[in-house]
Amino acid sequence: MLDFEPIYIRFRAGDVTLLYREMYSQLLMYARNLLGEELDILAEDCVQDAVMNAYTHIDSLNSVSDWHSYLLTCIRNKVFNYQRKRSARQHYLDSDDTEQTTNDISLDMIEQETLTRLYAAIDSLPEELRQIFSMSFEQGLKTAEIAAALRVSERTVKSRKHRMLDLLRARLGTTPDDATLLLLLSLASTPIPN
Repeated sequence: MLDFEPIYIRFRAGDVTLLYREMYSQLLMYARNLLGEELDILAEDCVQDAVMNAYTHIDSLNSVSDWHSYLLTCIRNKVFNYQRKRSARQHYLDSDDTEQTTNDISLDMIEQETLTRLYAAIDSLPEELRQIFSMSFEQGLKTAEIAAALRVSERTVKSRKHRMLDLLRARLGTTPDDATLLLLLSLASTPIPN
């Protein structure tokens, strides 16, 4: 498992060479997985923008975990922007009538609002739970890998995951609204990247 601490320290000091040598390929792979084959050519742009944003906001990133989460969030947001633009462009090209385009854009707006609510809820989690979210869902690590990286038991990781999901449910509401249902339906038809 990569130790982010020395990379973060050098990054804070203005030296990005260690980041590019040690982390760049992982960040690229993360962006490519999110973008999919059709858009993976944009992965470097996503990573470069994330590095630049992290560098300009370094004073507000007070820990390794904040910094790493910020990088991944910037990449994810940039990917969503590219995908949203591509989707809107494709809907426009495929649409023969204005009403269908309006409906598609409305669905996209609902999806984006729901994602915004979801990521706001994730960002409001305590640090240790955001870290579990990041390692589990963004980095794709297994429970045993997370436990080893955090030097805690697998039971502790499972307990934190359970607590994280309970908090997210509480913050998002126990009954899914129409927007959440539409998002889940659209995600169910989208292949999950490896």
